[in-house]
Amino acid sequence: MEASLLTGYKYIQNEVKAFLGSFGFKSYKTFILYRTTDNDLLQFLSFQKGASSLSNQMTINIVQKGLFAPGCSFDTLQPGNRIGQFAKTEKDKWWYCDDANKVQEGVAEIKYILYNSVLPFFEFSKESHNISELVTADKYAFIWYIPSTFVDKGYFFLKAGLYKEAIQWWENHQPSKVPKFKTIKNLISQEQYSEVNKILEENIRMARARLEI
Repeated sequence: MEASLLTGYKYIQNEVKAFLGSFGFKSYKTFILYRTTDNDLLQFLSFQKGASSLSNQMTINIVQKGLFAPGCSFDTLQPGNRIGQFAKTEKDKWWYCDDANKVQEGVAEIKYILYNSVLPFFEFSKESHNISELVTADKYAFIWYIPSTFVDKGYFFLKAGLYKEAIQWWENHQPSKVPKFKTIKNLISQEQYSEVNKILEENIRMARARLEI
């Protein structure tokens, strides 16, 4: 039995949306499901249609950003990775949208991966005492694999209270690309950590206002 690409794609989206609704996820535009956490993380899924040889398939990007990092938005998909990485199976995992039977199989497999791999990761991350492990443990390195995430990762260090580690991390990369780097470095050198936290709190306020979340 055949299903149109658009019908299959929307069906998968709707099934995932209904499934994740009970875990606090909401829609943002037509292709994103998101939630925020008490420790100021923005966790979201972005549905992606395939192109060229994958034009009859779709996949899901899993993203986790800090509202406390400058420029937090839905526009980029890092820190994060494709859903296949969270399932520990393969880098890219795609599902067919043009065959009704395969669509049903795809929905079942997506829900399984979300429940057993993605949601446990999100739940782990929303506990503030786990943030330090999130940025230092090798098993989570795959969410930071894009070089440009070094800015975000430094802000995660700050959120974890690893202030000196944040400065060292940025200095090992490109501190000139880090917003307020000199200010933050100066505050940390003077051990004015509460002032650093105020910068994070302002970033959070601005992100929530800008994204309307």
